[in-house]
Amino acid sequence: MSEFSFSPAIRQNTPMIVGISGASGSGKTFSGLELGMGLRARGKGKILLIDTEGRRGLLYADLPGADGKPRFTFDHCDFAAPYSPTRVLKVLKQAEAAGYAVIIVDSMSDEYSGDGGLVDMAAEEEKRVHNSAAAWARPKAAHKLIVRWLRQCRCHVIFLMRSEEKVRLEKVMKDGREQTVVVPIGWVSIQEKNWSYDMTTSFLLTPDAPGIPKPIKLQEQHRPFFPLDKPITRRTGELLAEWCAGGQAPPPPAEPIPEPGPEMDPEAGFGPFETLSNWAPESGEDPEMPPDFPQPGKEEEARQFIVQAEKRQKERTAPGGPRKKVVAELARQAAGKGYEALKEFCAKLEPHERAAIKDLVVHELQPLAKEIDSKVPA
Repeated sequence: MSEFSFSPAIRQNTPMIVGISGASGSGKTFSGLELGMGLRARGKGKILLIDTEGRRGLLYADLPGADGKPRFTFDHCDFAAPYSPTRVLKVLKQAEAAGYAVIIVDSMSDEYSGDGGLVDMAAEEEKRVHNSAAAWARPKAAHKLIVRWLRQCRCHVIFLMRSEEKVRLEKVMKDGREQTVVVPIGWVSIQEKNWSYDMTTSFLLTPDAPGIPKPIKLQEQHRPFFPLDKPITRRTGELLAEWCAGGQAPPPPAEPIPEPGPEMDPEAGFGPFETLSNWAPESGEDPEMPPDFPQPGKEEEARQFIVQAEKRQKERTAPGGPRKKVVAELARQAAGKGYEALKEFCAKLEPHERAAIKDLVVHELQPLAKEIDSKVPA
């Protein structure tokens, strides 16, 4: 008897793994519940909300709908610390075994930055191995077990993550004087760096447009379900559930897909949306900076994007990569203006950026800046 079986490929009972990231006020919990209510099996399947947010999920338990009945019907799990990947995997497996059609985790960010999460695990491990890169080996291995389970699970899972706005300081001239202003440069999702791409599809929500999805990972076959100018609703979930069971997808949205927004210098490592958030460095080099995410496009464009993203990843993690070179060059320019200018520039850098150019600053730029100051007439 053959060890393997072969059959025609038919889309049937295929689960969706959805990631929704957003800041406070962006509608991520509401959108997650709306999507879950639609995804459950023809309105009969059960939904479980795994709540790491101090039972805040219960605020949605008696939210009235248009008919006066509760808008959402779900079971609740008060999931307290520690938020280790081992415990997260354990509760996910138990929920699947209990027969839930949809599992919602609010918030998966705690598995990364919460008490006992990946960052805490790496910090404890570093005390043992005395190496920041090696310290992430065990936490990453534990997290990968969740990813492995996702590839085998037979229920829909929705992960909600918190986001923070990333800003930078810039010098501008105003009223004849140089002033420092805060410039927003994108959103950072608090999660393991590759998590958005372990999903079937993933989105960013922002407070200025609650519930309106901005795609992080959105494949061609899923585009009809998520118009980019409309909020995520339970109808979205109903259409997805029908499609996952073998039904037809709705027609593509009539509105044009927006072109990618203006990009910043790719060598500086920033794009319009920053959603891969390992801002706690996993090793001594510059931590992973998100690429300039394109909006959904043609297959060839998507393939080219992946190739370029992988290329930039290799360049950034190489010694003396583009990001380090950019920071070093800016530091040299600051040193040319004197010691105080160099000091002010270094104070604005991220800790990992200061660490990357420490030797350059101490051995070359500080002496240079002091020499320049000594030549300036008193």
